[in-house]
Amino acid sequence: MIESPTRPGQYIYNNQLQAYETRAETIKVRGGSDVLIPVRETVYGPVISDTLGIPQPVSLRWVSLAETDNTLAAFLGVNRAQNWTEFTEALKSYVAPGQNFVYADVDGNIGYILPGQFPIRNPRHTGLTPIAGTGLYDWQGFIPFNQLPQVLNPASGYIVTANNRIVPDNYPYSLGSEWAEPYRAERIRDLILSKDTLSLDDMQAIQLDQTTLLYRNFKPILQQLQPILSTLNPLPTETLNWLNQLLNWDAICSRILEPQPCLKPGTPS
Repeated sequence: MIESPTRPGQYIYNNQLQAYETRAETIKVRGGSDVLIPVRETVYGPVISDTLGIPQPVSLRWVSLAETDNTLAAFLGVNRAQNWTEFTEALKSYVAPGQNFVYADVDGNIGYILPGQFPIRNPRHTGLTPIAGTGLYDWQGFIPFNQLPQVLNPASGYIVTANNRIVPDNYPYSLGSEWAEPYRAERIRDLILSKDTLSLDDMQAIQLDQTTLLYRNFKPILQQLQPILSTLNPLPTETLNWLNQLLNWDAICSRILEPQPCLKPGTPS
C-alpha cells in the first residue's frame, strides 16, 4: 500500500484517500492473559506486514478472506448430490481452496472438475510478487464456472489427477504458477493402461505405488557420468560407489522399515 505522506492512517486507492479499518483480535492463552492484536484492513484485506514489523504496509487479498464463503455449504451439497448435474451445481458456490474433485456414480459415469473462485488477474501482474495497491492492478472478476477445467465421461475412459498441470498452454486463464511435476500422473496413467481391465486389487496397487518416473529421466545422465568419473586421476572412489548404488536402484521409493545406522560416504553397508 502507498500511504498518504500528509495524513497518517490513510492510504491511496484509485487516486483517493482511504482510511484503514481497524479492530482488535483477541487471542486466548491457556494459563495466561489474553493477547490483543490490533489489525488494520484495507480494501484488499488485512495488513499482514504489521505482524512482521515491516514499515511498508503490505495488504493480503485472498478469496478465503471474503465476507461470504459458501465452501462448507458446497460440501454439503456434494454429499447430497444424486447425479453429475447436482454435483456440479453444488460446487458453483465453492470458494476456496481450489481442489480437484472427481466424480463417479452407480451408472458408470465419471467426471472431474476444479471448482473455486479463481481471480482473473490484470495482464501486468501474475500475483507472484507484491505490487502497489493503488487499484491499477486489481482483479478483473473471477473465472466463470462453466470455463473452469471439467470433464464428464472422457473418451479415454479414465481420469488422472495428481496435482499435476491440468490445462493446456492455450487455456485462456491463469490458474496458478506452481504444479506438481507430471511424473506421478504419468505413472498412474501407465498403470491404468497396463491392463485391459483393472480389479480392486489393481486400483489399490495404483494408490500405494511408490515408483518414481523422475529417476527414469535422470538415470541416463548418471550413466553418462560413470565413464567420465572412471577416467579421473585420482579416482573418485567414494563418488563412484555412491553412483553405482544409485544406478542399481529400482526407482521404488519405499521407506526403510528398520532403523539403519548413518554411514559415512564410501563405508560398506
